[in-house]
Amino acid sequence: MNAFQGLEPSRGKGDFAPDPPGLDLFARIEGLCGEEAALLAIPAHRRDGAQHDRLHAIAAELDRAFEKLRERAERLARHGREEPSST
Repeated sequence: MNAFQGLEPSRGKGDFAPDPPGLDLFARIEGLCGEEAALLAIPAHRRDGAQHDRLHAIAAELDRAFEKLRERAERLARHGREEPSST
């Protein structure tokens, strides 16, 4: 470690730890939630047709994801909460 700024070699992409599995999915859900919040901040009477359509599409996608997670939680509960391997 060098105490002087600018004297450390620059890091390349391979120098960092890989992204954890599922990060893309989590980012997608976070993005959808943020987009939904932004659209809901617009009063309903001021949203145009495209904004209404997008809000419905986002809600449907988030509802599908939530349903799959709920099904997973129930399945894990039925099977004694066996943890899947990370290999």
